[in-house]
Amino acid sequence: MQALVLLDLVFVQMTGSAGMHWLVPLYVFALAAPLLERFRNRLAYRMAWNAGLICFSGVLLRHALRADLAYVLEDGLVMAVFCQVHLLNNLRSSQRPDLLFFNAFLIAIITGFMTEGLGFPIAFLFFAPCFVVGLELLNASRSGALSTGATRRLAMDGGKRAALVLGLSLLVFLFWPRDFQRKAFFHGRLQLMASRPERMEVGFNEKLELDRRGPVGASDREALRVTLLEGQTSDVSPLWRGATLGATNDGAWSPIGPIVSRTAGPSDEPWERQPGRLLRPGSQGSEISRVAVLRFEQETERLFAPLPARGLVLGAESAGALLRPRLDGTVDTDETGDVHYELVLARASTVELGGQRVDELPAGLVPYVALPATGRLDRARDLAAGLVAPLPPDSEQHALVSRLSDHLSESYAYLAPGSEESARSLDEFLAGDGGGHCEFFASAMATMLRTLGIPCRVVTGYRSTRWEDGGRVLSFAMRDAHAWVEVHDPNAGWYAVDPSPPLALQSASTSLWARLSSGAQAAWASVTGFDSERRAAFVSWMKSAPARIAAAFRERPLEAALATLLVIAAVVLVVRRRLSRTPSPVRAYRRAVRRAGLGCLPGETPRELLARAKAAVPSRERLIALAAATRRHESERYAA
Repeated sequence: MQALVLLDLVFVQMTGSAGMHWLVPLYVFALAAPLLERFRNRLAYRMAWNAGLICFSGVLLRHALRADLAYVLEDGLVMAVFCQVHLLNNLRSSQRPDLLFFNAFLIAIITGFMTEGLGFPIAFLFFAPCFVVGLELLNASRSGALSTGATRRLAMDGGKRAALVLGLSLLVFLFWPRDFQRKAFFHGRLQLMASRPERMEVGFNEKLELDRRGPVGASDREALRVTLLEGQTSDVSPLWRGATLGATNDGAWSPIGPIVSRTAGPSDEPWERQPGRLLRPGSQGSEISRVAVLRFEQETERLFAPLPARGLVLGAESAGALLRPRLDGTVDTDETGDVHYELVLARASTVELGGQRVDELPAGLVPYVALPATGRLDRARDLAAGLVAPLPPDSEQHALVSRLSDHLSESYAYLAPGSEESARSLDEFLAGDGGGHCEFFASAMATMLRTLGIPCRVVTGYRSTRWEDGGRVLSFAMRDAHAWVEVHDPNAGWYAVDPSPPLALQSASTSLWARLSSGAQAAWASVTGFDSERRAAFVSWMKSAPARIAAAFRERPLEAALATLLVIAAVVLVVRRRLSRTPSPVRAYRRAVRRAGLGCLPGETPRELLARAKAAVPSRERLIALAAATRRHESERYAA
């Protein structure tokens, strides 16, 4: 019971329903319950606990009245866990703890709906055996005190039952249809969950806001799959843009208007429409490589492509989709599901950079040097000016950009989204008061460039260098969402600059514990995100397993035969080990009972079963065999 109450406190702590100043005293009293057991029969002790319960209820009631109904569920959980500690410290040996078990079950179920992190399943792995074993011990102890051996056997039996329950629960979770997007009945009416910050997922976003706070999850669900058809992998950029953000407002970046047009703009190279395809002007003859792209179902209508894309052609599977090209080179479609398309790419390294800065910008580039209307730009302006001051006055624009990008990637710490050590604003990030994720690096880079009068924009999309299937397939997961900067060169146009540290440095700057935690969180996210699509893929994989095994036997008969022998040997070893734990007379007795066509009744002794068998078993030989096995069984039991 003490373990159940402690786990209840862990569940409530993970929901964030109460601060540690409330929970620490409850932890202390739960841990001290065995020491306080001697006082449970004293009236003053019970009166003090009941007075504390009344005062605690009054505090929660006052809080609920002042906060309306926004915190009623959280306050109810805190009250429930206080009652658990109260019961643990006040139940006497003559009283039944059924209410404690019932409350523990309710707390586990409710917190399961309120927590999404990896902590809950880990705690529940301990809760399930404690709950099942506790119920078995409680039920068995009602008929009298239990011996040490009986307690050990009950604990082992309860552990097996708990493992079975957990396994069945996992199977039901995987294969039972469910809808995580469906709102609860009281959602939006009583706003019971208003106090908890919404959990955010790492993914592509058409806007950038640095002040977003709250728990963050990263999914390994595939977002893009790029298959190389012609060319080399080195010709395919790791940066795949989806939206360009030119408008800024104190830590927030957004597109400069929803511009969708067929005409050319002063600052971008437009797309030209042809039936079922889009082409860049003068792209004929500049093709370097060709790729097939599958954009998986997402909440955005954007199609993703690297900056050097010269042509886009819809695949036959997505021929009905409508293409809407934008002046910034990005493309929208009316499909949010899976979209197939092909891209013709040019090599980005062929672009000649190094244009000089100009005093008067074309009208189309004016929005890309606009600074946010805020007074907190001094740090960005001073840092940019200090970094470019040592360079010659006639330095090319590309040298200035490289200077700022190198400083950011080498001098600032990269932290995963949602990290507690992350900066809360761009000013804090540049001051070194905390690290940040890619959005901080891109925002800092773009802001400093604009203070120097260099046109630039923030870009959101995906970044990946994971080439699979022999270097022919480039995969992008939702967690690969990224933000970087595009700078306008007067001679060559727009080019990409990524000020975030390289992927290798990001992973190296993370501790082993953080990497293990991130991997575990990703594994749990793959379980919670097991939707109908993944369920169908898993079922298909299971159905194809026999064919794959047969193919393995055909292709590698020796290795497959060796693996089969090892599996058979392992199974035989496990069976023999289990049989060795049961004495041979007991095994012989059980075989004789099965051959006689009988089954043991609850609480029936071997002699009682033999007496029943004399009237039920017509075969004399089987009856004699059963009698002999019963005598050997009785001798073994008495000897023990």
